[in-house]
Amino acid sequence: MPYLIESVVALLLVIVQVLASNYLSIGGAMPDLVLIFLVYIIIMRGQVVAEIAGFLLGLSLDILSSGTLGAHALSLTLAGFLLGYFYSSELAKQRLRNWPFLLFVFAASVIANLVYYFFFTAGSGLSFISYATERGGLGTLFTVIAAIVPMYYWSRRPLY
Repeated sequence: MPYLIESVVALLLVIVQVLASNYLSIGGAMPDLVLIFLVYIIIMRGQVVAEIAGFLLGLSLDILSSGTLGAHALSLTLAGFLLGYFYSSELAKQRLRNWPFLLFVFAASVIANLVYYFFFTAGSGLSFISYATERGGLGTLFTVIAAIVPMYYWSRRPLY
């Protein structure tokens, strides 16, 4: 049952991210709600589930946003793979409630943005510095700020 609920939430977040991108964008960058959900999957479910979820979430983002097919899929899969090494079932609920959640979101956003840049925008003439300051850095900042909301929600719930 939890996987069904998480699947519905993931689908809703992908739809919201694609449809509301114009409204959530500030300065050309927007918070990555799907990435925040992927970090939740990484912390709660582990590496293998995070890799599969990252690929499916990224592929659905690529299909619905009509971007480069495979761009988000590869970047989110790699973020799930790398951060999945830090999975600990004993610390999972505690990590959701405190600053490690924000650290995971920051690291996942940096990984996803770096992969996206090097594989899909490096040949377009866009310099790394301009990408990092305009889209990557600002998007990472917005994503970490947006991740405070679910972290606050989980910190108010009982730990058991």
